[in-house]
Amino acid sequence: MFQLDLSKIGLDTPLEYVESEGIRSTLDVFTRLDPTRRWTPRQMAASLGLAAGGPTFVGSPSTVADAMERWLIEGDLDGFNILDPMPIK
Repeated sequence: MFQLDLSKIGLDTPLEYVESEGIRSTLDVFTRLDPTRRWTPRQMAASLGLAAGGPTFVGSPSTVADAMERWLIEGDLDGFNILDPMPIK
């Protein structure tokens, strides 16, 4: 996906943006779009494994429903794709 060999980087080493022939938008999400966060390969794996890198709503049923309703109203959405986070075996 990134065309970067993450096996040569420590799991807890913060990533910096590098030029790559990989999918730039995906690499940008983890290295450039949030200047306050320093992603590591371990954090990337956890995020991608949970919801393929998409937003994750967490909380009580009413908290999650309220968050989804806000997205529907503010984002003018017409639906959601809901993923079941399955453990990797």
